[in-house]
Amino acid sequence: TSSSGGSTHPPDRAIPSSVVENLHEPLLAALADDSAGPSEVGRLLNSALNFSGLFSGVTMTTTTTTTTTTTTTTGPCTVNLGIGDGVSPPSTEFCVDLNLTNGRAIRAVQTAVIDVPDEFQLSRCQCASRTAAFSCQCNEIPATNRINVVILDAGGGCIASGSGPIARICLTDRAPLCPLSNSVQLNIDPSPVVADCSNNQPCDVSRSSGAVRCCGSGLLGDCNGDGHRDLLDILTKIDIVLGRVTPTPAQVCICDDTCDSRIDVFDVLREIDALLGRIPTPLACPTPTPSVTAQVLPAGAHGAGTSEPTSHAASAKRRGSAILLQNRDEAVRGLELTLSPVHGPVDILGVRSTRRTRRFMTAFHQASATAPAKILVLSLRGEAIQPGHGPVVRVQTRHDAGHGHWKVTDARIVK
Repeated sequence: TSSSGGSTHPPDRAIPSSVVENLHEPLLAALADDSAGPSEVGRLLNSALNFSGLFSGVTMTTTTTTTTTTTTTTGPCTVNLGIGDGVSPPSTEFCVDLNLTNGRAIRAVQTAVIDVPDEFQLSRCQCASRTAAFSCQCNEIPATNRINVVILDAGGGCIASGSGPIARICLTDRAPLCPLSNSVQLNIDPSPVVADCSNNQPCDVSRSSGAVRCCGSGLLGDCNGDGHRDLLDILTKIDIVLGRVTPTPAQVCICDDTCDSRIDVFDVLREIDALLGRIPTPLACPTPTPSVTAQVLPAGAHGAGTSEPTSHAASAKRRGSAILLQNRDEAVRGLELTLSPVHGPVDILGVRSTRRTRRFMTAFHQASATAPAKILVLSLRGEAIQPGHGPVVRVQTRHDAGHGHWKVTDARIVK
């Protein structure tokens, strides 16, 4: 063959005719292939040219493109969907939480709440703080005990990983009322659908049931059961909180003004608010509020905990014969304190208010020198302990033989 300059290649440098025949079709295909990387035909051409020796002594570069696919395995999506416990107060609405525990973001939830036996009817439902931007829809199927629930954000939002309520479902007890001290079970539908936010695929769901305690007929807050709500109910409630009397099954329901399954200082203060006309009556179970806080103190040398509070949250601790309240940012409406004997019996003889609580009522009860003592600090006029730091209660004690002393083991603080 001749080059463009007229020179002739030696015969051993010519492309063999057999190779030319084999290259004809692949060469046309390679010339037509304009992809970025070498095609299968292009690689065949390179191989044939190398075999021919046409470019013997000339360095040729062959580009090889390798595609690597990385697969990330995140494991199965598993969540827990549960319904919280509740109390069905007489003749009024009550609410329970639909809770979700999820290790990854969730796109939507479809389920149903089923009461066994069929006792309650749907009043309303609303989203929780975890689903504030979502749509939470509930619908009770007529003549059934099934309440369908759908939670989603049409804009594509997802429920962040975590644990807690995603909706609040409010119910009423249909006539005839559920008898006092009976319990109604609330179940999650056996086939809920919870969608993974990353791929819209269903998650594996475990379910947790709840229970509602029935209060039958009566008036919420009427702690002495005389059909009226007055000061006598407050005094009865104080005796129950301090442990002076044991509540009857009916009182366990009707004295629990906050419907949280315990009778404490929060119920007393809510009763006072109702009596003063600060909140609407008849009373109904309230929506939980962060202004009502229960502070459980860790065990320390004197009930002060192992260290000073690390935030501006209100806290109570012992100093000498006094109980100090630190509430730098917010006023405090009431205290329920538990003092426990340590290293021996301690007989608490009395408690009294301080300058910070001079308009407040202080009351206590201790069954014996070896038993914990309960102390209540509250105002029947609805006043509050102003922000600050200092003593709120002084405790008078008598020590038996030994080294017994007391410490604050529980403080429930109402802001």
